[in-house]
Amino acid sequence: MHDYQPAKFAAIEGRWHDEQPASEVLLAIPDSASETNKYAISVPVLGSLIGSMSLHSKEVGLTDFPRANRPPVVIPFFTSE
Repeated sequence: MHDYQPAKFAAIEGRWHDEQPASEVLLAIPDSASETNKYAISVPVLGSLIGSMSLHSKEVGLTDFPRANRPPVVIPFFTSE
């Protein structure tokens, strides 16, 4: 999914903005209105390792995609945990 559906992968990861290296959000409340995660608990660098098997890779955030092309965030984020 990382390579073929990057917007969906960003929604599952709860990643709003590009990060290099990317952190892995373990727990948060995604807020689509402000394009942030409330009360986020994350592990630095783990998102890059999971997404690209690299400690230094850049991971794409949802804000790179037009709003019309973004998947919903809340359901994919909480069901993938």
